[in-house]
Amino acid sequence: HLAFRDRFIVGGGTGVLGVCVVPRWLPGLVLIWIGTFTWSTARGAFPTVMQNGHSWAVIVGVNDYAELEDLTYCQKDAVALTAQLVKAGFPKDGVFVLSDAATDAKDRPSKVNVETRIRNVLQVAAAGDLVLVSFSGHGVFLDDKTYLCPSDARLNDPPGSMIPLQEVYSRLEECAATRKLLWVDACRDDP
Repeated sequence: HLAFRDRFIVGGGTGVLGVCVVPRWLPGLVLIWIGTFTWSTARGAFPTVMQNGHSWAVIVGVNDYAELEDLTYCQKDAVALTAQLVKAGFPKDGVFVLSDAATDAKDRPSKVNVETRIRNVLQVAAAGDLVLVSFSGHGVFLDDKTYLCPSDARLNDPPGSMIPLQEVYSRLEECAATRKLLWVDACRDDP
């Protein structure tokens, strides 16, 4: 279960910290924003691209798992989200995609690659910037912690092979970017 320490707003508008609650027919999707931002109706469901800052995105789509059940659409979701972000004004050189189809090993969705890419982007983002981190794949809730499952996730070693969602929250909170968005499309109980 997700806990929030600050105010939140459900739906559009401007907020300090928020969560978009989705209907029961889409149970795995969680959308969280940290910082103050305004939804842009002209650009659809994505936040407006920063006018004075840079827009960054780390998009992860995992279909092929070494030890968990494979998924079907996560990679396609990552490709579609990337196309929409670029169409909305994100610079191509600021959108980093990690997926099973990557030809370069550093762009595959392993634990090390995902953590490294998120850390690098969040370190480079500055005040005035917008950062989006998106994960589509398996998630699990074990020992009172929620984990994102990269391609090399092992159920018998969550800390060593999975990414604690709380760590992603903490890194986003520490990031200097003005607008921060975390988009997670993952179950938490069916790897």
